[in-house]
Amino acid sequence: KLISIFLILAMLMSLVACTPNTTAYLDASKKVSSWKGSNVNAELTYNFEVTNPENGQKVTFKLPASFKGQSEGQEKAKVTVTANLKDFKAQMTKLGAKAEELKNVKDSLSFDIFVDKDRVIFSKDFFTSLSPEFAKDIKENYIELPSSYGQNQNSINFDSEEFKADLIDLYKTALPNFKPSTDIQVKGNTYTYKANIDDILADLSKAIELSVSNWDKVVEKLMPMLEKAQMPNELINKDEISKFKDSYKKEDLNKTFAEIKNILKGSSINQTTTFEDNKVTQNSKITVNVENS
Repeated sequence: KLISIFLILAMLMSLVACTPNTTAYLDASKKVSSWKGSNVNAELTYNFEVTNPENGQKVTFKLPASFKGQSEGQEKAKVTVTANLKDFKAQMTKLGAKAEELKNVKDSLSFDIFVDKDRVIFSKDFFTSLSPEFAKDIKENYIELPSSYGQNQNSINFDSEEFKADLIDLYKTALPNFKPSTDIQVKGNTYTYKANIDDILADLSKAIELSVSNWDKVVEKLMPMLEKAQMPNELINKDEISKFKDSYKKEDLNKTFAEIKNILKGSSINQTTTFEDNKVTQNSKITVNVENS
């Protein structure tokens, strides 16, 4: 549990490092979060390459999808999701999938999602697309998912200047003089982040080593932040968190990272975001390559 928490912390510190360029990006993003409302129009294409483990046959297919909707502040939104599954079904057939296995997979799917503070509501179409057999017993056209996150008036505001200041202070304490190998590049009001799996793991490794060497100081900065965020008690046990340094072994981390690097060889991210007065445009190319282990 502790190593998982620590890896997340290290990722936050290394990939969202508080360089001047990253700070500028966070400031620009904060302006967007203060908008009274916005329209969303996103077009995505998922490109897949799948290998049949029995005969080594490879097939590629595309899965186009779109997300369109409106938001009101940061608490209310309606999004319509659509996807075209024709190519997916055709290629799965080539890989040996039987008609019986694909009979419940539609050529396309479309459903609505509504968000109102901590409430999340899906149209029945979502459940029908997942399992027509299950959905046939649903009488309502819209289904609200149970939420375990209720509104908490005292919870931390992650967009606040206080949280930003705490995060920068924690970063400077945990990672003094740390420079990520892949910083966000800035040109005018356009921000570009490019990294491959080697870059990401190298930064994570450096971040963890630095943080461990400063762990006692890190804990003193981290504990107030966890308390402000009202994290579960089992996650803010200072004695347990302090003991992490004693259980940390560099060779174990190196072994884990070597395995991840081998499995995700060839994976990368290339994301460009342009901020305008009343518009944000983002283009992302994310490659996730999973090798057989």
